[in-house]
Amino acid sequence: MSHWSSDCWDTWGFRSHLCYDAIFWGNSQSICFTGSMINDCTHILYSEFCINSNHLFGCIGIRNGEYRIFNTAYSREEYERLAGKIIEHMRETGEWGKFLSPECARYGYNETLANIQRPLSREEALSRGYLWSDYESPAPDVARVIPADRLPESIDDIPDDILNWAISCEVSGKPFRLTAQELAYLRKRRLPVPRRHPDVRCDERMKNRKRERLFERTDAVTGASVWSSVPPEFPEQVVSHETYRDIMIDTPRPVDISTV
Repeated sequence: MSHWSSDCWDTWGFRSHLCYDAIFWGNSQSICFTGSMINDCTHILYSEFCINSNHLFGCIGIRNGEYRIFNTAYSREEYERLAGKIIEHMRETGEWGKFLSPECARYGYNETLANIQRPLSREEALSRGYLWSDYESPAPDVARVIPADRLPESIDDIPDDILNWAISCEVSGKPFRLTAQELAYLRKRRLPVPRRHPDVRCDERMKNRKRERLFERTDAVTGASVWSSVPPEFPEQVVSHETYRDIMIDTPRPVDISTV
């Protein structure tokens, strides 16, 4: 997904050109096999977090630099010689032309959105070379842990002292705390205190997102076959683009679409 860009493939960014297999911010050219935050750069290979720089190979965090390999500065001639040797070695090992290795990841697979979009078990993730985090946050040091089902329904009945407590999640049992900002927001919006751990709430939200795949469905009006991101088991009915246009745009009179 590259906005206002040209000649880019498998990239995310904007206002860039001649980029391949890269995650970057934009205003760049000739960026390949890079991680995030490459901005106002040209001729960057296997690098991350670099700004306003040119001709970098295997660098991280470079600003206003050029002709660097592993963050070390070289003359143009030496840079081209060494970069050529590294590329030749990477071709021999089969590394050249591939995105950054999973070993370069800063987080475990289970700590990223990838595990929500493409869930893997610990064994599956490790077998593919991904990192996995076994970190468990320590229990909060609080004076009291209150079960979620003991919380008052009305926000008016929640005392300020709840900021010194932890709430035991009604689903996972994991304790979590409210911040002063959260409590103020809940009171302002007249909302009840959440009964579920933030991780559980996040998982539930993600499950309601449309899947990154298409399902063959039937147009609820015409009966024609259509493709949709809405799974067949969902209650929502689906119409084709043409049917939607006819109903919502081209029809000059009000139409009852309650059955659509």
